[in-house]
Amino acid sequence: MFHHKVQFEGREYSIELVLSEALVDQGKLGFEITGTVRDLGEEQREPEEVQLQLEVNLQEQLIFVRHNDQIIATIPLNAPGFEGLMEGPPGFPFSRTIEDVAFEEFIQMIPAIDPVLGCLLRSAASTAVGQTVRCWRRWREEVEGFWNLASAIANCLRKNGWRMAGVFVFRTGRCFLMGGM
Repeated sequence: MFHHKVQFEGREYSIELVLSEALVDQGKLGFEITGTVRDLGEEQREPEEVQLQLEVNLQEQLIFVRHNDQIIATIPLNAPGFEGLMEGPPGFPFSRTIEDVAFEEFIQMIPAIDPVLGCLLRSAASTAVGQTVRCWRRWREEVEGFWNLASAIANCLRKNGWRMAGVFVFRTGRCFLMGGM
C-alpha cells in the first residue's frame, strides 16, 4: 500500500504497510506493518525493527492486531464508536471522526522503540484499521459470502490507497506535534 522513509536527528526511519491478500480465500484480509530505525552516524548499529500484523476476520467481524505472535488489540468492525461519524466538509479527507477517538486506546497499545517510530507505527495501523472499517461499511450489505466481501474490501482498499497515504501523513504529523503521543 505504501512505504515511507524519513530522516530525523541522525536516524533513518522507514514504515511499510502491505495488504496481504493471501487470506482472501478464507474470507479474511491481512496487513503487515513494518517499522525500522537505523543510525546514520559513524557508529552504525544493526537496524531495529517492529512488526505488526492486522488480521481482518469478516466472519467474526473483528480486526486482530498482533505483535510478536500475541494479540495486543481486538477491534470490532461494528463497534458503536465507529457508527456515528462526525464528518468534516464533503471531500475533506482528514476530518476528525469518532473513529479517531476509538483508536486512542488501541494506538497506545502499539509498541515502539522510540517516539518517531511509534508515530509511524501508530499512524499506519490506525490508517489501515480506519479505511478497512470504511470499506467494510460500504460493502457489508451489498456482497454475499465472506470470500466476495473480502475481495470487495481488498479492491476498496486498493482504490483508496492515495487517501490512506494522505491520512497516514496527516496522522503522523499530528503525532509528531503532540510529542509522540
